[in-house]
Amino acid sequence: MVLIEPSNHSKRIVLWLTPVSDLGGVARHILDVVKCGVPGFELIVAGPPGLLAHEVSKVGGTYKALDFGPRYGFSASRRSLTKILSEYRPIIVHSHLAYADFILASTSFTSGSKFISTEHGIAAPDIYSANGARAFLVRVLHRMRSYRFVRFIAVSESTKKVMLQKWGVKTPTSVVYNGVDVPEKVARSKIPTDGSICALTLSRLSPEKQIDAVIQAFRLVVDVDPAANLLIAGEGPERAKLEELTQNLKLSDNCSFLGHVDPQAALERATLLIQVSKWENCSYSLLDARVSGVPVLATAVGGNPELVPEEYLIRNLESAELAQRILEKKESMKLPQWQSTQEMSAKIAVIYEEVLKNDS
Repeated sequence: MVLIEPSNHSKRIVLWLTPVSDLGGVARHILDVVKCGVPGFELIVAGPPGLLAHEVSKVGGTYKALDFGPRYGFSASRRSLTKILSEYRPIIVHSHLAYADFILASTSFTSGSKFISTEHGIAAPDIYSANGARAFLVRVLHRMRSYRFVRFIAVSESTKKVMLQKWGVKTPTSVVYNGVDVPEKVARSKIPTDGSICALTLSRLSPEKQIDAVIQAFRLVVDVDPAANLLIAGEGPERAKLEELTQNLKLSDNCSFLGHVDPQAALERATLLIQVSKWENCSYSLLDARVSGVPVLATAVGGNPELVPEEYLIRNLESAELAQRILEKKESMKLPQWQSTQEMSAKIAVIYEEVLKNDS
């Protein structure tokens, strides 16, 4: 846990607020920006203690550990936020994920801060809501909280479109894609040399990622290529169910569950990345595959068509069709032009300057 001392209030402090401390996609976004810095601003990250706090410290950033997030509850989270706003008086508070958005919108002490929010995970179908009533309530709450924010940031054009459609907000919304840095040397030394398939899924093991469809299709793949392997990276609530499925389909020798892995290390072993989620916004897995030159097979949903060419998209998850697409020989994707993490951070800084200029 990293604690910070109150900073000089004359500095242009920006407080990034997150309700989670695990190392998912949002944490990666935060860490990338911390590493680069936001030009012209002093960045402080605030959220619950945990792995993210440790990683921010490791890359030389500043993290304020708070009693903040779902496990602490609304009242404690709000008190923690009020305290840090009073202590550091940031000129901008930038929230990430819905819980932080709602707590920030509810606070009565603002210290004159401007509120900005980045949307990382909205979906056109309500795949994250248990029922229609809850989905409706979430939309209403987002519309209400939008009046406290001066700017929204979406991580893809698709994300922006869904935000405007679902929430009906009038808050100005900018698109800033997740940045990714092209490695100096692309390492692919671990791929099979016998021509066998080594497919990889790289995501949270949750229902909306549809890993079960990949496993079912892989039964047909193995019938054609008995040496084919499927690497399933990540953790999540579906792991036990997916492991049972591989056993039932007699795929235990062909499927490996890797748990949490370094994405680049996993991609070194892969001949193909498969991502068949119900929805994606700006997938880091696809971005990593792009810069690593690994072919992909991804559902044509959300921001995916903005990241990869048409030839790598799939619209039919029926097992025979998916298996056929996996068995196709795909050329490695050429290293594309894509914004770096430094360029991403610079675009965020431009938005901050615009917000402050409009208020002057």
